[in-house]
Amino acid sequence: MNKQDAQKLLAKAGWYLNRNEAEIYNFTNALLLCAIIDTEERIKGSELKNIIAYTDHLNHSIMRFDEFNNSIRYLLQLGLVEEIDKRFFVNKEWYNRKFRHRNKSFKDIMIKNLQKQLYLAERSYKINKNIESKITEIDFENIIEEYITNIK
Repeated sequence: MNKQDAQKLLAKAGWYLNRNEAEIYNFTNALLLCAIIDTEERIKGSELKNIIAYTDHLNHSIMRFDEFNNSIRYLLQLGLVEEIDKRFFVNKEWYNRKFRHRNKSFKDIMIKNLQKQLYLAERSYKINKNIESKITEIDFENIIEEYITNIK
């Protein structure tokens, strides 16, 4: 997708971005980061089942493993998220610097702001391409199955 196509697509969704931002932004990355921030519990972090439920609620779609894996790897590599025992924690230093004056529950407006911050972080943080999530496709599929069973 070229820059103009990306801008048109985002404009249809009500997002008007400047020329340089549109090709970098990735909705799935921002949605996942928003889910981790909004579902994170102080000591326990954010569990996959809560992330799945949150993203389904906001986007009305259950994330596929490849979407999750690509986005979580990106966030881990940027250093914006840390994984401990298959639970996710947002980088507090980054979050407090960018969003300390905002409410914890941000939803649609925050996703747009997170996309912008991801664009800026990509330019200012060193990406560590060796970092991978510990969550396997089997873990992911089990959580999806449990989630679907519980919403019926």
